[in-house]
Amino acid sequence: MPICHHCHKSFRKGNDRGSLKRHLNAVKAIDTRKSVTSKTRKKNPKQKTKKGSSKESLPPGVYLCKWIKKNGKPCNKLEFTSNRKKHNNQHRGAEKASGKNIDSERQYEEKLRRENPGSLVFQTGTEGGVPDIVMYKNEKLSFYEVKPTGKGNESLLKVSQAKWIKKNCFHNKIDVYLVRYKGRTKKFTFVKKKLGKKNIGMYEP
Repeated sequence: MPICHHCHKSFRKGNDRGSLKRHLNAVKAIDTRKSVTSKTRKKNPKQKTKKGSSKESLPPGVYLCKWIKKNGKPCNKLEFTSNRKKHNNQHRGAEKASGKNIDSERQYEEKLRRENPGSLVFQTGTEGGVPDIVMYKNEKLSFYEVKPTGKGNESLLKVSQAKWIKKNCFHNKIDVYLVRYKGRTKKFTFVKKKLGKKNIGMYEP
């Protein structure tokens, strides 16, 4: 009679009940069930445990900044915990400056419309290097870059802006102006300066 190598018992030949073939099929089914149960009981490394999440913990004295910026994305910079207040103040200052720039651009856009009836005036958006405002009047284009009055780089053209102006405005004889605003209230005063090949270097960082 055939002998099972698992349990070392003898079984009948054939496929009927009590045969070795039926017994081996049963043993195989039991082994499969045990294997599946064992896998499902294993801990998923991505799942949270009682002690915390699977994410690698930060070193002591360091935190991940989650400040939500204007673009809707978090800061995600690693900073020292002792520097948290200063870092948050930088975010607040950036938001305040950004709001002021937006107001100044809007006010100057409205000023151009009032002073140039019948012209087409609009902001250029976020295209890199392009000045803030463009006006189309009497079949001519002119560009206006609005900056705060001051001595720092914030009052100067960005490198990308200077490069774009040289390539697209001077080459095509298009008027372009640097407009500086001042004032701490919602009502700004503006002073514009026409840019050219000879003086643009004065307004580059």
